[in-house]
Amino acid sequence: MEYTIQTDPRLPCNHTYCIDCLQELFMKSMQDETLMPPRCCQKIIPIDLARLTSKEIENFNAKHLEYSTKDRLYCSQPTCSTFIPPALIVDSIGICPKPGCQVKTCSICKAASHGNFDCPKDEATSAVLATAREAGWTRCYQCRAMIELTHGCYHMTCRCRAQFCYICSTPWKNCQCPQWDEQNLHDEARARAERIPALQIPHANNRIQMNEYVQRMANQLRANHECEHTNGWAYTPGGVIQHLHKIKSHLSIDENQPTGSKEKEYVYLKTCTSCHIIDVRDLTVEIEANFRGEDKNKKPILPYAALTQMMRFYFDNDCEIIVRSSETEPKIK
Repeated sequence: MEYTIQTDPRLPCNHTYCIDCLQELFMKSMQDETLMPPRCCQKIIPIDLARLTSKEIENFNAKHLEYSTKDRLYCSQPTCSTFIPPALIVDSIGICPKPGCQVKTCSICKAASHGNFDCPKDEATSAVLATAREAGWTRCYQCRAMIELTHGCYHMTCRCRAQFCYICSTPWKNCQCPQWDEQNLHDEARARAERIPALQIPHANNRIQMNEYVQRMANQLRANHECEHTNGWAYTPGGVIQHLHKIKSHLSIDENQPTGSKEKEYVYLKTCTSCHIIDVRDLTVEIEANFRGEDKNKKPILPYAALTQMMRFYFDNDCEIIVRSSETEPKIK
């Protein structure tokens, strides 16, 4: 009998990726548009490396088509909202592909088909566009999503991955518009400085360091205003650890927990070493439980559900909870 030893796949960027993690990345990309298509070092990962099932490949290809469609159309039936592929849109009318639905939707106003009548003026959309013009918002030229710039440069990257100028909505590097507003650039520099835990302590020296860092970061932004996170990511505990302590009194701990037990929570944050932004998509919460004497090898009873619910409240993403012994090193995900 022959056995096949499956090794972890090597990606186009020459990195080796854990097959379980790679499959999880492909699954997440079907739920999070910003992860589609899956990449490593900005290079697309071929789907065959993930070793997905035929059904998973079918679902992935369907989502990839949806996310790559510029002006998407969804079923106008509120209880359905299924994506309608461009191939099913004829003469501005799309037919829902979901079995048992097949509702016709107008691709112009995105509402139900008007039958033999012309598409009326969409007053609601017109009102939103009027508000957008007054507020200075812009729309993605590809997916038509509405975007508001609060800080940073005029180089916009939509969640559909389209890159364009915020001022004129033209695809990036195809216009003569300025690349940033000085106040927005300064706000972005301060936002990056405020992500550094060491500068968040209210102290006179820290305020001086903060101002110096903001000025230095502003100068860097003028030369390189768009951080692509190419300098790597750091995994560090902290940042939101205080939130765990704040809700400590609200967590339900089993009264039969061994006497003398201690709990220490670690929240490992994946932080860009350049702009210090936190990537919360793979946030990991680790809980260390120390026990003395005869109770050392017993498993602690910990409030998994409460911690997970709390992390979703603060970060709006699922986090993994790992229980480990104090005798082992933290597991970095």
